[in-house]
Amino acid sequence: MAMKVVDLEQGTPQWLAWRRAGIGASEAPVIMGLSPWCTPTLLWLRKRGLAPEQASNPRMARGHALEPIARKRYELMRNEIMTPAIAESGEFSFIRASFDGLSLSGELVLEIKCPGERDHTTALNGTVPQKYIPQIMQQLYVAEADVCDYVSYDGINDPVILRVNRDQSYIDRLVDELQRFWDCVHSGVQPTSQTWTVAADRWLRADKALIAAKAAYAEATDALEVLMPPGVSWMADNGVMAEYKPRAGTCDYDRLLAAHQVPLTAKDAYRKKSSRVFDVMPIPYSAAITKATLQ
Repeated sequence: MAMKVVDLEQGTPQWLAWRRAGIGASEAPVIMGLSPWCTPTLLWLRKRGLAPEQASNPRMARGHALEPIARKRYELMRNEIMTPAIAESGEFSFIRASFDGLSLSGELVLEIKCPGERDHTTALNGTVPQKYIPQIMQQLYVAEADVCDYVSYDGINDPVILRVNRDQSYIDRLVDELQRFWDCVHSGVQPTSQTWTVAADRWLRADKALIAAKAAYAEATDALEVLMPPGVSWMADNGVMAEYKPRAGTCDYDRLLAAHQVPLTAKDAYRKKSSRVFDVMPIPYSAAITKATLQ
């Protein structure tokens, strides 16, 4: 079925409302677990009106400012007129796309990125960053087109142009995931990322194995200690050495400071730079929950 063109201007309040009522192509990487900026659960919260939309930032503002320049340079390089457009899939109206450009024939899609150095270098090396593939495939699906020109523009040099062909097997999988996610939006059930599920199952198995290994290690250590001859401080045999070592007790710094009448807060001046650590723990239920820093 032919796509339905929507008469809206990108960036307007009407366009934002239309976009919230479906899944835009730029949101496809989130649902496929490839977005570094958002999670499926956070996107679900936004679609449900439970979390604010992504606020504009300098990176986004730069992209909006450079996009028309990149499109014009592309048109001059390829002698092809590309017109921005907004459309819905003729098959599933909630699957949507805001095109940076469509050819007059509708057979060619244009996707423009004005990315940071890493993604632009990837394009210079002839590869489209993986996180943009779902977006491109959703655009091809909505447009019912077979090719997309991915344009990476650094704001100075000629844009890098990479041809991306339609991958129907990927699109089939993508549409399944989009339908599953949209069902979650309507039902109010939080989505579970397949990639997260696989990784979580792997971690749980590893955690159980680690607990069992620690228990076996402690049991084997106790067995060796029982076998130490009386009066012997160390023993080595069969590839293992065991010994008793003196260990100083830990220092009670709070008591030390109090004894010298130094405020407990004084030790904060001697703390090393704080760091952020990643911690994982099992929970007694399987519901998907998230705590995100909303900007």
